[in-house]
Amino acid sequence: MQADRPSSARVATVPVLSADWPQVLGLLLLSGVALLGLYYPTAFSMVDTWAHSSTYGHGFLILPLSGYLVWRQRYRLSGLVPRVNLWALLLLGGLAGVWLLSDLIAVLVVQQLALVAMVAGMVWAITGTQVTSVLLFPLAYLVFAVPVGADLVPLLQNFTAFFTVTALQVSGVPVFWEGRYLTTPSGSWHVAEACAGVR
Repeated sequence: MQADRPSSARVATVPVLSADWPQVLGLLLLSGVALLGLYYPTAFSMVDTWAHSSTYGHGFLILPLSGYLVWRQRYRLSGLVPRVNLWALLLLGGLAGVWLLSDLIAVLVVQQLALVAMVAGMVWAITGTQVTSVLLFPLAYLVFAVPVGADLVPLLQNFTAFFTVTALQVSGVPVFWEGRYLTTPSGSWHVAEACAGVR
């Protein structure tokens, strides 16, 4: 008889975090809640735009996707020890100043960008440079939550109409073009906001 050999199948390992992580995660959660509380009108303006604009409805997906990107880095993060970085407080102060200035001159998109940047600054302040460098892409991805580019929509619609008409003419299809309305032998078409490409 032959003794059974131990299976060589690879066993999935669970990342073991340092003892500092539970406290750091709790601090991140509390800081995030405080940040949203302080800048609630700005955060609400973003969510309101997501809810009422088909162009920016993708904003609801950005936070879960960013969270998933963080989750994918869990094995790299498990080998790191978070350390507070006080230099990041200067960045947070500067961003708060930018937010205040943009609030005074009523430039909403700058307020929203400053808020998203403050989230990254908060993570840097609490976890340190090593951890933040690993999370750089998920944090930068949050910028896509900001509903920026609304002023570009009419310009992009005009460009889309121009490009479409040019492509039709090159391919030999007769087309009548008036503004954002196109008429071909197959029917009439309108270049809607959804065709602008902001998404």
